[in-house]
Amino acid sequence: MLPILIANMISSEADRSKMELLYMEYEQILFSVANNMLHDTQKAEDAVQDTFIRIIDRPDKIKGIKSPQTKRFLIIITENICRNMLKRKSFTNENLYGDYDELDYVSGAEYCSDPESEYFEQYDIKLIKDAFRRLPADAQDIYYLYTVEELSIKEIANLLGENYEKMKKKIQRIRQELKKAVQVV
Repeated sequence: MLPILIANMISSEADRSKMELLYMEYEQILFSVANNMLHDTQKAEDAVQDTFIRIIDRPDKIKGIKSPQTKRFLIIITENICRNMLKRKSFTNENLYGDYDELDYVSGAEYCSDPESEYFEQYDIKLIKDAFRRLPADAQDIYYLYTVEELSIKEIANLLGENYEKMKKKIQRIRQELKKAVQVV
């Protein structure tokens, strides 16, 4: 259900009904995006509410409730709100991933038997993280959707309104760029 604070900010009944449908459709997805970025459930809830507050004045930007463009539009707003929250709190790059880091999980660093191997595993993880952070924001979003959210290339292309072959090539270039950045060192 749409929070009362947001519902009271909407003047027309049609816009309120549209916002209610949007909230029911996307609240959980947006919360997941925000919580993955902020690692704080309260702040993630705030980010989701801020997302809906920001779109109250932009009903023309919402084409269809269940359209991929609407979903992407809301995700982008949520991500930007989270980035702003992180900047305001003066988080460092190392704090962005909180206690759980998917790259640590994937690498198997916790299974290293000797300190030297563990050091090199951690060093490789740091190289990958640094290379990822140097990517443009849109490339980070695409690669995140592909590797962490495990969306197919087709799903990502539909979400971003691009054709399959173009998205496949983008992901290939991102992977090559990350690989090259890690191999340079």
